[in-house]
Amino acid sequence: MDAIENQSAEKSFMHGMSDGLRHQSPGAASLAAYNFVWMEVNLAINAQVKAALTDWQANFIPTNEALRHLGRAIHTVTDMTDPIHSGFMPWNPWEAPSVIGHGLFELLYSPYADHSQALARHNAMIVEATFWWAFEKKLANEQKKDKK
Repeated sequence: MDAIENQSAEKSFMHGMSDGLRHQSPGAASLAAYNFVWMEVNLAINAQVKAALTDWQANFIPTNEALRHLGRAIHTVTDMTDPIHSGFMPWNPWEAPSVIGHGLFELLYSPYADHSQALARHNAMIVEATFWWAFEKKLANEQKKDKK
């Protein structure tokens, strides 16, 4: 998620920010972020169900593919909680003061933002719990189909 190809203004929603280059509204960025999160959660669920249908261990141990998608979803959710990204603030990687200021603020502020870190952990746990709940439900439905 933090790879250079995901740092463009166009993909800023992945980090709880809006596209500052195209003047994207915070509402549009928020919608894109939530759509991205649930797309990644669904991809994780589908990968886990597919594995669990042929490998009983996947009922309890997340697959690498599911973890990759969950990680992407959780990254976005936790970035949305970070005060540095609050309100889907605009991101323009071509604007040097914006990039330098953002980097310095993350370096100096984030380690001391106990409340935002606690909230980020809480939100990550909600995404994880949602994943397991939906996985178990979908797996049960798939197993019923196989029995028919």
